[in-house]
Amino acid sequence: MRIIFRQFFVLLSYGLAIHAILWIGAAWVSPFDYTMDQYYAKNNTFSLDIRPLNDPGEKIVLLGSSALHHSLPAENVSQWIQDHAVIEYSIPSANITVLSDVVDLYYNIVHFQDPRPKVVFVLSFWYSMFQSDDDAHFESSPGEKTHMRYPFLFNNEHGILKPIIDFHAHPELIFLSHPYTAFDHYFMTRIDPGIRYIAKDIKKILRNHHMIKEKSVFPEDDVIVGEEQKCTGLQMWRDKMGLDGVSEEQFSRLAGLIEKVTRNGDRLVLVDLPLPQWHKRRSDFFRVYKERMESFVAGLKKNSNLTYLDMKNIVDEDTEFFDSCHAKPRAGIEFSKQFSLLLKPYLN
Repeated sequence: MRIIFRQFFVLLSYGLAIHAILWIGAAWVSPFDYTMDQYYAKNNTFSLDIRPLNDPGEKIVLLGSSALHHSLPAENVSQWIQDHAVIEYSIPSANITVLSDVVDLYYNIVHFQDPRPKVVFVLSFWYSMFQSDDDAHFESSPGEKTHMRYPFLFNNEHGILKPIIDFHAHPELIFLSHPYTAFDHYFMTRIDPGIRYIAKDIKKILRNHHMIKEKSVFPEDDVIVGEEQKCTGLQMWRDKMGLDGVSEEQFSRLAGLIEKVTRNGDRLVLVDLPLPQWHKRRSDFFRVYKERMESFVAGLKKNSNLTYLDMKNIVDEDTEFFDSCHAKPRAGIEFSKQFSLLLKPYLN
């Protein structure tokens, strides 16, 4: 038993010594007062990657759920709108409350900036985003895209991070993890931009290849949604929407968000996202949502900074979606083109 304890303490000593060396090196590379606040704005639910917002120039900020990332991804929209930086914050399973929180974080960031950057918010939605706060189950990211960036933080690669452990509630974790945050600081400021540019070029090559070739390079383009998948999808949304269904609370949140953005002098574009025809025909939630949204839009006060784009009926083919709500990559390119043409008149 003594030998076991002795070996344990020897290994522990080696580990502490290695950590001390790493910590000293990290303190030299990046001072200990370095915090993630330089790159992330936080609330109780998630952290927002603000690095793209610090870049100069006019910006379009796309807000929505995972349906946004498939229907109107920033990389597609930026192909058609090149005089604005296009930034995407897509949050899987988000409702209007979560997107309102993102807008709050943005205004907290730019409050002290002079001059304030000019921004166009694009808020995309469909009925799932009007689920009540009690029924909403916020997700940090799709499972296949989840990876660790900072210790104890999940990153979904679209600007949103969800903390597992709150650094502010446990400041000792900042001390312990400093070598790793210092490395990440170095990675983000020195190495990461180059990697991102290379990845962007590769994506552009693939996208151009995809648009030229008849046969898709994306496997989702070849998916055919069968009857069993349709029934499963509809049941999933019945479970997700809960007893409240399309929540009036979320329409109140949307009204508050509209007032907030227009009061600050920024432009807000509301986009009703497309859905498969079979989903719209067979979903009771969609019928309720459609009637309520029509009433909501009719009641909006005229405002030069507010625009509503109805895209939910732009597609007649069910084959443009690989499940109950997510557009295929091929369709996402076409949706982004149509959206960009609709948006351009409101950018000046």
